[in-house]
Amino acid sequence: MYALQKGPAFATALAFQELEYAVKHLPDENPLILPFPSTDFTKKKKSRVLVDEAGSWSQEFPLDTVGNPARVTCKGKDRDYELTVDIKLCQSGLTKIVTFCPFYLVSNLGKWDMQVREEGQSTWVDVPAEKCVGIWPQQRSKRKFLCARYVGQQEESLLFPITENFETLCHIDNDNIGVEVCVSTSESSVAIHLTPFQPGMAPVCIMNHL
Repeated sequence: MYALQKGPAFATALAFQELEYAVKHLPDENPLILPFPSTDFTKKKKSRVLVDEAGSWSQEFPLDTVGNPARVTCKGKDRDYELTVDIKLCQSGLTKIVTFCPFYLVSNLGKWDMQVREEGQSTWVDVPAEKCVGIWPQQRSKRKFLCARYVGQQEESLLFPITENFETLCHIDNDNIGVEVCVSTSESSVAIHLTPFQPGMAPVCIMNHL
């Protein structure tokens, strides 16, 4: 069984029921081979994960469930570190690959660098052009909001929700006019896509077919 990370770099540690120690996986390392000393291969295997910046381990999750991504949480002092755990079977059918990535992913589909900020926070997170980054929201409310802006500019977009399916043009009060935001949510991940304004984009489109 292998473990690997996708998306933004973050250090993780893995703990297993049958081991007295944890296995640490650094961001720049190759996939990690997971050790299982037990001779009973029919026994169900479970694990916990710890994000380097979090203060506590996640709840246990099974390593035998293939094809159903899971959402796990590491509790921190000022935020919850939520991860997507995806387990797939290799073509040989003998090896499993466990993939970890941040639950909230922000993708910049444009050619200009952008930044996002949480509602009520002052810290901006860089989202380079044509790149995807993970975020760890500090908001613990059921509904979470972000705003966006272009790097080098002070004007920011209207707030938009990231905890529900959402798609619209969010206005920015400058020459860039706005940014199109598309949020896709599921039980195992949230994908936030940012697209720079192009002619024809609008929050509401009225068609006259008369």
